[in-house]
Amino acid sequence: MRHLGFWFLWLALTPPLVAQRPTPEYERSYQSALQLLRSGKYEPARQAFVPLTQARYANARVAYAHYFYALASLKSGKSFEAKTILRQLFERYPAWEKKNEAWYLMANASFEDEDYTLGMEYLKKIGDSALRPDATKLEDYYLARCRSLPVLKGLYVAYPDDRVVAYNLMDLIQRTSTDKSDLELSDRLTNRFGIRKDPPPVVEPVPVGTGSSAARIPRKTGPSKGFYNVGILFPFAIEELDERDRASRNTRFAVDLYNGIRLAVRRLQSEGVIINLYVFDVENDARQMLQLVTNTSFQQMDLLIGPLYAETNKVATAWAVENSVPLVNPISANRRLVDGLPNLFLAQPSWERQGIEAAIFAKQRFGAAPAVVFYGLSRSDSLMAAAYVQQMKEQKLEVLGVYRNLEGSAETVSEAAPALEGKRVGHVFVASTQKGSGAAFLTALGRNRLGDVPVVLPAESFNLSTVSASQFNGRDVFLIDPNFVEREKQDALGFEKAYLNRYNVPPSSFAYWGYDQMLFFGKMLSKYGTSGLREGLNRQASREGFTLGGFDYANANDNRVVPILTYDNYKLVLAK
Repeated sequence: MRHLGFWFLWLALTPPLVAQRPTPEYERSYQSALQLLRSGKYEPARQAFVPLTQARYANARVAYAHYFYALASLKSGKSFEAKTILRQLFERYPAWEKKNEAWYLMANASFEDEDYTLGMEYLKKIGDSALRPDATKLEDYYLARCRSLPVLKGLYVAYPDDRVVAYNLMDLIQRTSTDKSDLELSDRLTNRFGIRKDPPPVVEPVPVGTGSSAARIPRKTGPSKGFYNVGILFPFAIEELDERDRASRNTRFAVDLYNGIRLAVRRLQSEGVIINLYVFDVENDARQMLQLVTNTSFQQMDLLIGPLYAETNKVATAWAVENSVPLVNPISANRRLVDGLPNLFLAQPSWERQGIEAAIFAKQRFGAAPAVVFYGLSRSDSLMAAAYVQQMKEQKLEVLGVYRNLEGSAETVSEAAPALEGKRVGHVFVASTQKGSGAAFLTALGRNRLGDVPVVLPAESFNLSTVSASQFNGRDVFLIDPNFVEREKQDALGFEKAYLNRYNVPPSSFAYWGYDQMLFFGKMLSKYGTSGLREGLNRQASREGFTLGGFDYANANDNRVVPILTYDNYKLVLAK
């Protein structure tokens, strides 16, 4: 269905004849196609407009032919095709004088396709005040049809000041939910926006076909698709937003990830890669996730980012495996989430990967001399240490001792020292992620014969924002840091500036991760498509980095790029 407001565009869209006049043959074909459309013969009109949009034509009518082709497609029930030809219009004629009307049409087609995120994006582009009342009615009409609380919650996260979004979210909660947190959210929205004084607009829509076009169109997976649908499954917990709609400390990371992703999508679009974001507020409720995977919009996903909690991750993983849809966990280093599942990925290097890459780095940097290993009490510490020791064995290098240690206690290091008397130690590897343990280890090692031996340990074991330069000066200390940002890089400088301009705060590490992984996987989808992504990543030679170190999934499900830093000239720089 479509909104009746379209018909007011007819007169406004009668194109002028300017310097580049169409040939008589083109003009006859154009007027014939336009008459078919005005007569309600939408499918014949659509077919008649197709040849009039070819790139070989360069006259005043061609942009309008694109628009009317899209309108005929939408009226024929082909909202997917309408969006495709409109994207071609935007690419070929970015300064078209009727772009506001085209954005309106794109929003209509997107809403009809249940692509609410894209619909909202194009509505927000409209700058013509004469179109705003119709745009608001269009938004209200389609959001009132939405039956998914996660979808409306996601829209509220993206547009917290949009009254129409808030009203429809309140209405849906009142009609369908008995959950305490949902009802509290509804009360808070009522306090902020008030009660809707007028009912949603009663619009008698013009039929464009039966059923949802999204349900009828098979999901294409090849690299020639032209656009990709990405589902963002984050725990925004919007019921916890404060009175100014700011995220709580517990959910700020999810908003930061999402904001980074949004900037990456804008950059990809400027490079010709179209990403449609679908945003879902997903916490640790398996029932919620089960309901979500049956949503019509969800069936069109080409890539999932998230969920971040165990129970919803299980459901999403099962759906992704069954439907051969790639799924990326944006922050976890737990390799068990993706082991044996070719299309599941960790954006971060796993704990095991960090241990493996540290051992490879050690051989390159320190040669064949033996190592000593200390590790902390957490499971991640044990996994990193075990992987490091195994990789050392595979490299035919000796490990003189492996010692379990709590927060770098001096006693454990002192107990290990006698066993190392008379032996040459090439370096010490410390697998400890406990905050503060890094400084304790360096102090403990300095009090023994290991004080002058190079040390490799996770950056996570330090509070790098407050660490003293004296702890690193004059020592060979190497830090494993997947979150390292090369701030002098042009990409990093550009991202930081864009983020500050858009969100008025500097980007956190989560924002950098959201940005980089969306850029990487967006480019890979464009190059290989959904079905060819796994094979493409296996043969991807380059480790493309943007603000962070980069990504490498050759025969791996976790990121193989592990930046290792050293302290040089009073700052941390890449050692490899």
